[in-house]
Amino acid sequence: MAKVIKDENDPVVLKNIKFLVGAIVYLKTDPFQYKRLVTGVHLTPNGYLYELVLGDEDPSVHYDVEVTTTRDTDMVYNPADGDD
Repeated sequence: MAKVIKDENDPVVLKNIKFLVGAIVYLKTDPFQYKRLVTGVHLTPNGYLYELVLGDEDPSVHYDVEVTTTRDTDMVYNPADGDD
């Protein structure tokens, strides 16, 4: 069987990306459930990492299991609830 040689200029098709650049997402562990913007997708040998930005803070990188498109209103920290 002949070996297929891929031209280095051919586009790479990435599959199973859960969050596209520009999407609004939330960190599952964020007690304030702030909106974050996906600014990058990093390809690793084990899958993808998602680069997220919150306001003018430095980007942070997260696994897909840490990220969701749905805000968890039950998780939102409310100081009026009191943590005494």
